[in-house]
Order: sequence, then structure tokens, then C-alpha cells
Amino acid sequence: VYVVQKVQEKMCVSHSLPVSYRLVSISELVSQQHLACVSNLSWSTNQQRAWAKEAELSLPGQRALPRVNLLLIGWLREGRGGEWQLTDSSGSVRCELVSPSPLWLDRPVFLPHWNYIPHDASGQDEDRGYVELIGSPVLLCPGAEQGLAASAGGGAGLVGAVSVSKAAGFLRNSIPELCVTCVCVSGSKNTMKRRRRRLTQESCVCVGQSVCVTALRVCVLRGWRGNNILCVTEQEQTHNDSPLLMDSVRMKRSRVISYQGTVTEVISEGAGLYVIDKKVGLCVAYQPSARRKLRAGDRVELHHVHFLYRPCPDLPPSILCCCLRSTLRVTTFSRAGGSPPSRCCPGDGVLPQVLLQNNTGLDQYLWASHLSSQLSNSLVPGLLKQQCVCLLSWKLMETLWGQRRQGHRDIYTEMLDEPHSCPLTQYHVDPSVPQYLSVSDLLQSLESMSWSSGSLRSLLPPDGSDLTRTQINLALSWSCRTLSSDPQTGDSLRLRPLLLVGVLQLPSQTSQFKQTLQLRDVHTCTHTCTTLCRNTHSLCISVCVSGCLVCVRQFTMVMERFLQSDFPSYQHLDKDGFITSRSCRVYLQFSLEHLHVLSPSVAMVTHLRQKGEGPVGGDSLAFASTVIRVEQKEGVAWRNMGEGITGEEAGLQVGFSVKAAVIGPVVSWGRDPKNKPMMDQEEEPESKEKVLLVFSGVSARWFPILQPGCFYRLVAANTQDLSALIGCGVSVRSGVELHTNATLLVRSDWRFHTLTLSPPVAVCGAYVCFSSELVCFQGLISERITLIKCVCSGVRLTLCDKTGWSLRVYLDLSHTPYPPGLIPGNTVVLSGFQRKLSRSGGVYCSYSPVSSMTVTSLGDSRCAPPPPAPRMHLGQWAVSDEHRCFTGQVKGHVVCFLFLQLQWSCSQCGSLYSQVLRSTTHSASCGSSSSVFQSKAKLVIDDGTGEAHVCFSGGHVQTLLGLADSQWEGLQRALRVRGHITVFPRGQSLVSN
Repeated sequence: VYVVQKVQEKMCVSHSLPVSYRLVSISELVSQQHLACVSNLSWSTNQQRAWAKEAELSLPGQRALPRVNLLLIGWLREGRGGEWQLTDSSGSVRCELVSPSPLWLDRPVFLPHWNYIPHDASGQDEDRGYVELIGSPVLLCPGAEQGLAASAGGGAGLVGAVSVSKAAGFLRNSIPELCVTCVCVSGSKNTMKRRRRRLTQESCVCVGQSVCVTALRVCVLRGWRGNNILCVTEQEQTHNDSPLLMDSVRMKRSRVISYQGTVTEVISEGAGLYVIDKKVGLCVAYQPSARRKLRAGDRVELHHVHFLYRPCPDLPPSILCCCLRSTLRVTTFSRAGGSPPSRCCPGDGVLPQVLLQNNTGLDQYLWASHLSSQLSNSLVPGLLKQQCVCLLSWKLMETLWGQRRQGHRDIYTEMLDEPHSCPLTQYHVDPSVPQYLSVSDLLQSLESMSWSSGSLRSLLPPDGSDLTRTQINLALSWSCRTLSSDPQTGDSLRLRPLLLVGVLQLPSQTSQFKQTLQLRDVHTCTHTCTTLCRNTHSLCISVCVSGCLVCVRQFTMVMERFLQSDFPSYQHLDKDGFITSRSCRVYLQFSLEHLHVLSPSVAMVTHLRQKGEGPVGGDSLAFASTVIRVEQKEGVAWRNMGEGITGEEAGLQVGFSVKAAVIGPVVSWGRDPKNKPMMDQEEEPESKEKVLLVFSGVSARWFPILQPGCFYRLVAANTQDLSALIGCGVSVRSGVELHTNATLLVRSDWRFHTLTLSPPVAVCGAYVCFSSELVCFQGLISERITLIKCVCSGVRLTLCDKTGWSLRVYLDLSHTPYPPGLIPGNTVVLSGFQRKLSRSGGVYCSYSPVSSMTVTSLGDSRCAPPPPAPRMHLGQWAVSDEHRCFTGQVKGHVVCFLFLQLQWSCSQCGSLYSQVLRSTTHSASCGSSSSVFQSKAKLVIDDGTGEAHVCFSGGHVQTLLGLADSQWEGLQRALRVRGHITVFPRGQSLVSN
């Protein structure tokens, strides 16, 4: 009580001490105080409220520390690692001090002003909490000046102290080859080696403060180029001279500066990232981890800190980073209680530990730290454990940067060399580093911009104003927009290349696309993607990729838009009332070449053991398997399951069938063989057995995996019945010849594993290689047109190849799930299509119930445009039947016009529209008041080898007539009265109607 009264008198405190104040032991404080708090003996109630209000205003979203009426008394002593500890007979607690003095060590003290933080945000068990001294302690008993006035250990006193320059000169004269580095005083090159037992005095020595160091000895530091340093002894004493009251000066932006500010945000405590003054980033990962982490509201003072501008585009542009020579000192403890540790980045310091081991650049470390917080939000806890996030982000960073390292760190060089050199001296600035985007965020962005980007007029061709009502609505019925993940290769969603991370899975029953794999994260159930492959190795491991955590570096975002409308004319496109319905299908396209497996599945691990050495993990159960080779795959379609199916499987379900050749007999296993190399007992060279595999319901998810020409191992688990994988034959009457194969219904728990692959067929096979009705071919989609009110309703595709061949394919999609990826520029393999001849003798193909489509490669906007069509001669073209569907260039002269028609037509019904007929015939039949201008021409061209009739329409007629835009518009105005004009030859002259 006497001590408290003396403290109050010294602080000029007029109010009386509250009755609730009580003395608390350290063990009681640690065990019972679970909330952060503050105790200040000199506060009144009004002062405490003003203090709390100021703290909450300076840190929005944070609450001030609550006040407690507790008194602390103990001994300040040295703990492990040079930390300060407050100790009494019941226990000890770690103590953090702003401006410690060596005179406080090993002295009984009374703490009138202090904060208590019950535990570090890292949550480590060994950190039971700590006390922050926000004021000087009161010494309870006087003591000597720790040997400075009279040193018992033989140390020099203040009378015998000399300046640093005199000490350096004395040593240089005594030992000519000695190189002396300045002891910690006032410069930026402050170096002094301390013994473990004197680490507490490190906090007593600050930049800009005068000190007196006694009892030093000279020693050689190995590993630092043989230079000599001053090393402290057991008798060394440090004495604080009269402090210099100097305000911190904010330097100009340079490589090495000093800075003073307030921590306003904790970005990632585990990664050592903070924000100062709401605009400057702070990274302390290159320094040894401090036991006390910074809290929002701490006032810090930084010296010899590196200033970097825009090392990472995901963080504040101005970054301060501390190296081993930098000093970071907390000058004022935070008044806020702080928030609980975020799960976005663990506080166990995994990233700084990996940084110390690999010594990467700051730009890479900042990017990996930011990525770890994003992966925690999108993959934890459903797909990934929190402990794996930091290592996964670091692995991904090394994959993208190619493990760019700077060699091993030399800590002595970083601390002592002049000029200063450390990993922070140079850094990379790359504004185009990949930007991670979660699958769910990407899906929402694409769906929101599918119809918001551009107007309906932009979806029409350049001559859209001349289209009729039917042509306008047909052109708007389907449109497609693609975005690239890299802004350098085309239109993109962001200014930086995008990066996706997720789990690649087989399609689910709830997915709108049944023919593709799916990329999934925590916040979205499924996101459709079309996986593509450009070599045999990629397709061979496609089964193994399923279930893996993957990173997609290059991909294409596709937005297919479907619009049902009834616009009368081009002028009515701004009125949404003519739109009946509209929808959008969003999916991704990427190649397996741009896929990086971050965490393999069990099947992938087995595949990576190419030789099958070592046991495969898993319980020893009964398995049966057989090896097949897929010969033909039908397309996915809605099928009605028969009465033999019970439960939820009955009814209309998605299904397909595969015709395969059985390579060998059914083999039993003691454990799952997965995709290990084919064994001798699985192969039977003389086997000619065929089987028809039927997939329906859940088993239909195997459609994107199974490819014609590939070998697969079909595995049935938990069964010893080998007949389960033997197909059932069809019972027939005697005398009837059977032409069907055995049928096997694939169950939902059976699995397929890829073994090998064979290449597909080229597009010309539809003309040359096949004479049967069903053909299989490959080609590049050059055009897609939606067909309405036609015999072959659906979609018309035009396929071509590099040789100039083109082929039209008609798809009827009314009885099959919608297939993604059928957009111009993609290469597809079509199998099981009907080959037909038109009335004019042309070849085309149409969709059949057994047809299937597979996208094999993407249209790449980075590639040069396709070469122009080859030059052809009309004489050679006319006599050759094989060039019937060929595309080529012809250069010749116009012999004569055969036909030229210019006409104004009604935009709604297509009939003749003129000012004369507007009030009579046309109004009675249609009633529309809008019209469009149409032009057609037919002429004869001769190139010296032959003649050909060529038809023109639209804008090509203007070019053919050689009219300027103003002349073309004047001609259209002149024809409005009559409505049309037709020019045709008669003898040697041209006449008109």
C-alpha cells in the first residue's frame, strides 16, 4: 500500500485508489485471465473512457482493451533466448518492454501500467501469454550502477571509457592486421556479437542511442572472410547514457530508409506480413521469428529497412522489408485487443521456414503468401487440410517460377559487409504474374457478363441491317464468346494471367454436361470443363488425372448464349419485349498439356510407378478384372430403362454403349490392380470375343474417359464371382442365326483404368477411307449455324482440314444432352455419323443414335491465321470430281453478267416492298412498315483454262460494281419508289425490267 501511495504521489494522481484493486500473483494471472486486458494505476474513469474511444477511432473494427484493477509485483530476470521474464514465487510470465534499461535486470519491481495478452495468435502451447509494459516499472529497492562505478569483475568504469574512434585506433596500433567493426552506437553498420547469456541487453541497445560497453575482447569470426570483431565477455556491462530526443524522420523513397508508423492491419501473422499506416506493407519474414508478433495498433520504429515498390501486385505497392541488418522496435504497444487468428494462413511460421531453406526472392515469397490465404478460402476444409496450404502454395510458386533461387544465405555477409548486400538488395517487378481465381468466383463472373457484354447488334454480321426478320432471329438464336486466361493471347477476364486450382472429377448426375470432366472447389459443386489432349500420352493418363488436385495454367472460358426472340426488324433490337427467353452455358476448355498435378490420386500414384514395382496401398480384398479394347463408342443420349431396373434407376436416364473387344479372360486379384502394366494371364492372343458395354445413370460418368482404340482394365471390387464380368448372350430359337454380341451392364462401383492408346482418323477418311454408311473422321470446325424449322433441326457444322477439304455435318440434339466445345476453331473427332449424298452429288454427314463427338484440340489465337486457299485453275477444277467440295482461289476476268437484282424486301415476310405497294398489296398481307435492301448478282469468269458461273450477294455486289459508299446509298434511295430492278443480258446488250 505504501508503494502504491508513493507511485500516486509521484504521478500527481488526485483520485483515490478504487477498492476493487488487488494484488495478483503471476500464476493466478496466467491461469485465470483468459481475455486481453490493460491495467493503469493512474487512470480515472473519464481518462480510461477517452483512451478507449481514441483507440477504437484509430483502428476501425477493433475494440479497445478492457480495463482490470490488478497489481503486479515481481522480479525482472533473463529468460531463454534473451527474453525478459517477470517472476515471483508462483511462476513466471514473458515480458515485453518498449524501452528497457539494463538497470531493471534482477531487480524487484512494481508494474503500475501494463497490458496482458493471454496467448499469441499462433496458438502455440508454449506461449501461455505475455505482459506488455506500457510504462516504466517502479524499482522496489535501490542498487548500484551494475559495476560501472565500481566493477567487481574487473570491468572498466565510466572514468576509463573511451570513444569508438580512440578504441579503434588503439587496437590498430597494437595489432596492425586487425580489422575492427564499429560497436553498436549510432550508425547503420551496428554490429556486435553477444553471448547467449547477454541477449537480454540487445533490447537495451537501439539505433541513435549512446551506450557504453565494457569488458570486450577481440576474436576471429570464421566464415566472414577472416575479419575480426569485438565480442562481449561475462563481465561486459552496458550503460545507457543520456538519451538523445530525436524525432523519427521519414526519408525519401530509396533502397534503404528509416520509417516510423502504426500497424493498422495484420495481413498474415504466420507469413510475417503487415500494413503500416493503411498504405505501406511490412514484411519481417527475412528476420528471425520474434516471440511476440506485431498487433494492430502497435507503434513501430524501423531502421535500415529496404523499400521496394510493387514487388507483388496483390499487396500494397509500397513494401518495407527487414533484413538481418534491419532493426524493428515497438515504441508503443497497441491499445486494441486484436482479433482471433485467421485460418487463411497458419501462425506456425511454415512459409518463413521454407523461405529460409530455399532463399527465394521477395516477389515470389509475397505471391506464395497471398496464394496461401486464397487457397484456404477455396479448398479448406472440404478438399485440403489447413496444414498443407502453405506447402501447396510454395510448390505451386516453384512450378510457375521454375525454382528460381539466389543460393545459400550468408548471414555474416548480410549483417557486416560494406557495401550492404542481402537477398532484398535486388528484386523483380513483374505486373503480369499469374492471378489466382477460385472456380466459384470465375463461374459467377462469367455468368454475370454473359449478356452484359455488348449489344445484340454486335452479335449480327456487318450487313445486319439488311437482314430480314427470320434471318435476324436465326442469327441471334446462338452466339458464342471466348475469353483467354492470358491477356496476351486474346480477350481476357483480368489484366493478368489467370490461374485455377481444383479437383478434377468425373461428371456427376446433377451436372448439365454429361460428356465432360468437372473442376471443383469448396464453394461450387461442379464447374464443367472440356479436357483436351494433343498427344497420345496425355489421353493415356486421363483416368489417372480424375480425382487429382490440379492447377490449370492456360485455359479458355466459353460462354454459349441461346436466345429465343421475335424481332420484327433491325431497328427493334433495343426493345427487350421481343425476347421470349435467353440462357447461357458457361464452361472451360483446356488441354492436359497445361495441367499440372499438385496432389495425385491413388490411380495417379500407381501410374507413376511405370514398372509396377512395390506394393500398391489399400486393403487386401477380392477383385476381378478383364482387359478390353474399345472399338466403337456411341454418343450420350436420354434412354428409357426397362422394367428390370428397380428403384431410382428406373425411368429416363442418361446412357451410352461401347462396343469392345475382350483381350483375355477374367482374372481374380487379392488387391486392386488399378492401372499397373498388363500381366500375361490377362492376355489371350487368339481371343475374338466381343462385348457390348451398357452405361446408364451413375456409370455414364465414364463417357469422357473411354476413347476408341484405347485399352482399359475393367475392375469389379468386392467380388469373387468371375462371371460378373462376362457378358450375357441373347437367347434365340433354333434355326435362327445370331448376329449380336454379349451384353454387359456396367455397375456404378466398377472402375476403368487406361493402359494404351491409338491415334484417330483424318477428315478425308469420310471421303476416301470408308465406303460404309457409318464413318469416323476428324476436322476443324470453321462454321456453326443453328437450324430452325428444317428437316435436320439442330446445328449445322462445317468441318475442314489443312488440305482444303470441307464437309457439312448436321446434328440433331433433341434427344441427347447438350455437347460443349462445338465452337469454331476447335478440332473434333466424330464417330458413328451417317455418310450421305445430296441431290447435287455432294457429301454430307448427319447425326445418328450411335454418333459421338470428342473435342481433341483448341483453337489457339496465338497461332498465325490459316494460310489462304490454294490457287486453282477452272479447267482442272471442272474435270476433277474429287475437288467437288474443295475450297480454292481463282483469278480471272469477267466475261459477262448473267443476272443482277437489287430489291427492297419486307423485313418480316420477305416480299417486295415499295412506296407504290406500301398502301395496297403489302399492307394487306403483312402490315409491316420496315424493309431491308438486298442485292444479288451472277456472272461468268474466265481464267484462260475454263469458265465458271459465280454468284455474289450483299456487300460483294457493291465491290463488283465499283461503287463508293455514297453512290451505293444513293442507288438504294432511288430504288425505294419502285422497290426493285433486275438486269439481265439480251444478245450483246444488257436490259432491265
